[in-house]
Amino acid sequence: MPENGELDAGTYLVTAFTAPFEITVPDGWEISGYWALGKDPSGEGGVFLPFQSAAYVPTHACAWRDALVDVDPSAEAFVDAMAAQVLTSSTPPVEVVVGDYSGFEFDHAAESDVDITDCDGGKICIHSEMVHECNHWYSAVTNISATASPSPARFRWPD
Repeated sequence: MPENGELDAGTYLVTAFTAPFEITVPDGWEISGYWALGKDPSGEGGVFLPFQSAAYVPTHACAWRDALVDVDPSAEAFVDAMAAQVLTSSTPPVEVVVGDYSGFEFDHAAESDVDITDCDGGKICIHSEMVHECNHWYSAVTNISATASPSPARFRWPD
């Protein structure tokens, strides 16, 4: 798999992580630094799937500064933190298994009546790897679709 750029339709072996895995993509997808897949990620209806851990989840998705809380690395703790987040909603988690890994899948969406210009940094924070800045966020509220990771967002979080 290339480190960056557009991908041809096909199956790719990802070896940049502790456990190698395969991904299969149709035409029109791109990879960024081995850590994220996207299809028109900045456009309306774009899809973005990061391969990163979320160490912090804000208790309030709009007023997230100083509200990023350290989350235990378990899948259950992440699901609970996302479900408790203010100004977002989650569907009940469904247990999933991918190869030797188990986790949960759920839809997560920002509430549609949020005025994003009133949010910290002009964005709705979903989760972050950093305690003082949000690096996974929505910058617009429409029918948000950020993957099988954020018309709601789907997160796959292995144990």
